[in-house]
Amino acid sequence: MAAQIIAVPMSVPIKIANEGFRNLLITLGTIFFAAIVLIDIGMYFIVIQPLRKVSASADLISTGDIDQPPLLVRGRDEIAQVTTSFNRMHTSLKKAMEMLND
Repeated sequence: MAAQIIAVPMSVPIKIANEGFRNLLITLGTIFFAAIVLIDIGMYFIVIQPLRKVSASADLISTGDIDQPPLLVRGRDEIAQVTTSFNRMHTSLKKAMEMLND
């Protein structure tokens, strides 16, 4: 009987493990960044843009330009409820101003 000793250098598996870990971190970082960008874009179009329209209309009405058209209401979410309430308030303000002028 004979015994043979085989030596495997640890640098090869460590190099493979480090490369896999680096690839994992790069992949997770890319996915995280893409998710943040998509959430940001969604927030802009779903929340920020409609609220900017309401704010711009409120600014014009507050300076005396009450002949603004009603804002378009889309959906049934909280932003749509705010827009509906704003349109109702705008209509009430116009009627009150008409009553004062008569």
